[in-house]
Amino acid sequence: MCSPPNDTPELFGETAVELGYLTDRDVQPLIEIQETSRPRLGEILVDMGKLTTQQRDEWLEKFHCQRGSAG
Repeated sequence: MCSPPNDTPELFGETAVELGYLTDRDVQPLIEIQETSRPRLGEILVDMGKLTTQQRDEWLEKFHCQRGSAG
């Protein structure tokens, strides 16, 4: 199991693009929402219907594994 890193929105968005869930164009407005209202980006995307909870969980796992191995 990978250790969870800080939830950095920009890096989290990059992971969503890599997984094919979002485009680069989708990511920036979501980062702005997250920075002003503070919900987790994954929750915003589920609420907007952009991701299912299963996709969010897969995304979180990949993101945490990538960040955990980067340090």
